[in-house]
Amino acid sequence: MVIGSDLSGLTIALSLADNNIPVTIVERADALGGLPYDLAGRAQELTAERIEAAFRHPRLTTMLGAHVTNVTGHPGDYEVQVA
Repeated sequence: MVIGSDLSGLTIALSLADNNIPVTIVERADALGGLPYDLAGRAQELTAERIEAAFRHPRLTTMLGAHVTNVTGHPGDYEVQVA
């Protein structure tokens, strides 16, 4: 699970998925890309490319308009509740 879909979140999610690890991105907004701040130049291009790749990736799912409500467990064995 990756929480947030800014450039760094998308990058790690795609890296994990490319290595055969199923990933769920939890994003509070109704669209991928993180907070709507002004990205310029290459950062904006990279974010757009990664959003497109995330939607196409077979091992990556998204939960838009969602947020983590509770986390229990210990490293390597978490249970996460999302609303």
